[in-house]
Amino acid sequence: MKIQSINYINPYFQKSSISNNQSNSAGAQNIELQKTSIPADIVHKTQKEEAFFRHFLTRKGKVTYKEYQDIVKNHPRALIEAQKLIEKENPTQSSTKDVANAAVKLKKLYDKEYKNKYTIVSIGTSPSPITEVMSALGAKVVFLPASGLNDVETNNLYVFRKQYPTIASRQPNAKHIIEYAKANGINHKNNNFIVLLDYCCSGASLDKVCTIFEEEDVYNSKKAHDRSILSDLAQLTNLNVNNSDFRLESFANLSHDMQASHFEKVSNVPHFYILDQYNETRPDSISSKGKSKHRLFKEFDDYSKPLARAYSLCAIHEAMKMSNK
Repeated sequence: MKIQSINYINPYFQKSSISNNQSNSAGAQNIELQKTSIPADIVHKTQKEEAFFRHFLTRKGKVTYKEYQDIVKNHPRALIEAQKLIEKENPTQSSTKDVANAAVKLKKLYDKEYKNKYTIVSIGTSPSPITEVMSALGAKVVFLPASGLNDVETNNLYVFRKQYPTIASRQPNAKHIIEYAKANGINHKNNNFIVLLDYCCSGASLDKVCTIFEEEDVYNSKKAHDRSILSDLAQLTNLNVNNSDFRLESFANLSHDMQASHFEKVSNVPHFYILDQYNETRPDSISSKGKSKHRLFKEFDDYSKPLARAYSLCAIHEAMKMSNK
C-alpha cells in the first residue's frame, strides 16, 4: 500500500535513543496543540499515534510479520516516522530497499534450491538486517549471536587437547551458542537443510561455526550447507547489465556495510563474544557471567535497539511491496 505523507508533530528523539525529556516535551506539546484550532479528536489521535511509535521503538526483540501487519492496518504513521528517524540517523550506506531486495532475492533462491525445506542459521550481527526481513517473509531463521570467532584457538598442539578435545569443551560461551541453537531447532530432529549463513569476507567465522557444530554433532552434517550472503548475491549481480536480478550498486552498498560493520548499528542481534571478557567491556554485547541458561537465552531473544527496529520495519515494508508485485 502507498503511505501518504502526513504533516503532524513528531516525537522527540536523541541519537539512537528516546529522549529522557520525552514526557516534558510531550506535555509542552499538548499545551501548544490545545492553543490551536485543531479539533480535539485529531489532537488526541495524533498524541496516541506518537505514543504508539515511541512504544514500538522500545519493544523487546525483532520486528515480526504480525507487528508489521498491525502497523500497516492500524498505525501507518509509524512507517513514516520510522523512515524519518532512519534519514536523520543515516546509519548505513545501504538503503532499506537494498536490504529488502537482498532478502527477497535470497529467499527466492533458497526456496528454489532447497524446495522450501531449509532453516537458516544467521550468524552474528552482519547478516541480521537481511535475515530479519527474510524471517518476516516466511523463511525459518535462527539468529545465532556469535562474535569474535577468529579469537578461538584450533591448534592441534593445544596442551589440553586430550582433556578438552572440542572448542566447546574449552570455551563455555561456545557451548552456550550450541545449546541456544539446539533449543531453537538446530538439532537432529530438524529434517530441513541447515543453511549456515554469514556475510563472509574471509570466511573464517563461518568455518569456525561449522567446526564447532560438527565437533558437537549438533545436526546431520550431510544436510548442512555453509553459505555467504555476498557470494550468493554476487551470482545474481551481472556486472555488465543494469537490469540484472540484483543491481551492482545495491551489491556494493551491502558489501561496504557488512565489511565495515555498519550493519551492527541496525541489528537486533547482540554481540556475544566467545571470550567473555570482551562482552563485559564492548558495547551492544551480552555477557554470560553469573547468568543461568534461561536468563542468557532470554536476553538473546529480547535484545533490540530503537534504530534497528525502525530500520527493520521499513525494510520489511519495502520487501512486502516487492513481493506483492
